[in-house]
Amino acid sequence: MASKFSSSFSSKHFILYLFILYLCLFILILSSFIPTKPSNLVITSRHQQVFKNEFKNVDWFIAISKLFKIKGRKIKVGLVNVDDHIHSQLHGLEDHVETVSIGFERVPKDRKWEDYFPEWIDEDKKWGSPKCPEIPIPKLEGYKDIDVVLARVPCDKEGIRDVFRLQVNLVVANLVVGEGWMKPDAHRKVYVVFIGSCGPMVEIFRCDDLLMHRGDYWVYMPDIGRLKQKVLMPVGSCQVAPGYAETGTN
Repeated sequence: MASKFSSSFSSKHFILYLFILYLCLFILILSSFIPTKPSNLVITSRHQQVFKNEFKNVDWFIAISKLFKIKGRKIKVGLVNVDDHIHSQLHGLEDHVETVSIGFERVPKDRKWEDYFPEWIDEDKKWGSPKCPEIPIPKLEGYKDIDVVLARVPCDKEGIRDVFRLQVNLVVANLVVGEGWMKPDAHRKVYVVFIGSCGPMVEIFRCDDLLMHRGDYWVYMPDIGRLKQKVLMPVGSCQVAPGYAETGTN
């Protein structure tokens, strides 16, 4: 009698186990057919604690304003190569944003990418020290206390090998270093927002400093020390880098 009861009890447990297993498999298969809403917001691992779920559907300004937590004053935004459309958008934020346009002389149109990145240079200086053609950079003394640099990245037929794109990236980098560098061990946070499908130059603005990428908007919080090393380097491979550029101590 006890043997029959034990056998019946084990059979019930086995049937219950199969039922639970079947139910789990059914739920797993069903969940695989439920469509998930794709997100066009990319958040780097370095800043996951800063950008949590509430940032998935906000624009760059809301994200940066929450990071700044500024009270009692407007966020000062420096504008580089932006068009009227961006100006009109920022006009709607005039209660929260103060803008200043960064003027600069455009690099001559006859300059080619190969002028700055030639296949060969005279590193031994047999015919004199090689020098890169000049890329105009604005004088930055008149721009103070900028919190964010907003720049439209050119994306013309030349694509990423565009001299004007190089210039815009260099103007932004110099402006950020000028605003953020206080002394070697003390830097002020300056954010950068690039607009354009081509994006910024990764040779200047590191992927590690990327806070948010949403559509044509790229938001960075650059490491000022590392960025200063970049701006002290020659603008291309057309010139041998000076020794102090490696440390950024000039």
